[in-house]
Amino acid sequence: MSCNDWTTLRSPANDAYKQDRIINCTGTHFEIGHTHGSEARSKILEGIRNYAALFEESVNLSWAAAKVYAARFLPALERHVPHLLEEMRGIAEGARVSLEDILALNARSEIGLTRPKQADPPDGCTAFARHVDEQQWLQQNWDWKANQIEQVVILRIQEPCGNSITTITEAGLVAKVGMNSQGVGVTLNALKTVQMNDTMLPIHVALRLVLESDSAEDAHKRLEVAGVASAAHFLLADGGSSMGLEVNPVRPFGRIEPTTDGNIFHTNHCVARNRPEALTEIPWLQDSPVRLDRIAKLVHDLQETSFETISKVFQDEQGLPNAINRDVDPETGTGICTIFTAIMNCTRKELRVTIGRPTAVLETYVFDCSASSPAGPVVV
Repeated sequence: MSCNDWTTLRSPANDAYKQDRIINCTGTHFEIGHTHGSEARSKILEGIRNYAALFEESVNLSWAAAKVYAARFLPALERHVPHLLEEMRGIAEGARVSLEDILALNARSEIGLTRPKQADPPDGCTAFARHVDEQQWLQQNWDWKANQIEQVVILRIQEPCGNSITTITEAGLVAKVGMNSQGVGVTLNALKTVQMNDTMLPIHVALRLVLESDSAEDAHKRLEVAGVASAAHFLLADGGSSMGLEVNPVRPFGRIEPTTDGNIFHTNHCVARNRPEALTEIPWLQDSPVRLDRIAKLVHDLQETSFETISKVFQDEQGLPNAINRDVDPETGTGICTIFTAIMNCTRKELRVTIGRPTAVLETYVFDCSASSPAGPVVV
């Protein structure tokens, strides 16, 4: 099924479907998780089915074995983020599944991208940060299997400490892409390496740690302390700065600074010059360097920077089906496509999310992420 076909299944005018995306979570971390789990139960169950099939196909691992594998992260979670482990317990109870089910969802990158493979798991994503006119922008699209669009949720979390978080993620995961009330934002690019260290945090838990930080530099320090179990690229930004971090379990993290014109670009291969020599990268997406060059050209050609002009950048279809705006292979119906696009102005603490391919948008949400903002978004 093409991503464009979703328009026949889910109408943008279907407000019930739109509201089904958004989960407002407050209280203790267990209560935050319980709300997430109970309101997204059907999505979590479907996500478990989807990832069970993916793990069988890509790494020859049953869901039962994946749960055993994910349980290896329990000591690291207890040590570094006990509050998020409590939140995962709440998700599990709310969804009426086991804690190990939720652990496996949150460790899906470690399971799918570091183990000996049978077939490459699909992935993608193109991201960039841009500082222009005293405004810090951060954005990416998320490319994945088409059947996961149903499982995308937008969590609006009010933590007990007072920090509020808006994150676009998959049901059952504690975070992915998003921004907090301090204006700290993060995006994610998958990388593929052989190294994994279960004494560190799974990628999606580490993303939540970023969203609990006061600045991009603070996030960097927190990640260095806890460690990240497998390789990925985190593009971090706050109200006035950005940095790219190719996190990895070998250390040091590869750090990418903005160019002289204030930009950072990333796709799905390592580009940091100071990445550790011992890190063994596995090339897996031949289009990644092509997309990297293409996004840089499109952004350099921008006459002005706004939500609208950035949206047009992500509509680019050069090289389909493996474009920035990805779609499934038209002949086989397989592969991946763009599931959502997130555009953030970290200076103004504004976040715009579109669901679906950028040229076939199904839903649009605009959030004020400041601490004083109401819980609900503007739904376009």
